[in-house]
Amino acid sequence: MKHVKRYHLIRFLIAFTAVSLSVLIGFTAWNVSNDRETTRNTAFQVAEVLSTSVEAHFSETVRDTTNAAY
Repeated sequence: MKHVKRYHLIRFLIAFTAVSLSVLIGFTAWNVSNDRETTRNTAFQVAEVLSTSVEAHFSETVRDTTNAAY
C-alpha cells in the first residue's frame, strides 16, 4: 500500500513539474513577443522624432543662411 502512495506522489510531482515548465515557457514566449512589438513601435517613434528634428534643423539652417546672405 505504501508503494502505491509513493507511486502516485511521484506521478503528481512529474505532472506538476511538466505543467509548471509549460506555463513558464508559454509566459516567456508571450513576454518576448510583446517586447518585440514594443521595441518596433518605439523604434518607429524615435525615427519619426529624429526625422522631424533634422527637418526643423535643416529649415532653420537654410533660413539663417538666407538671412546672412542679405
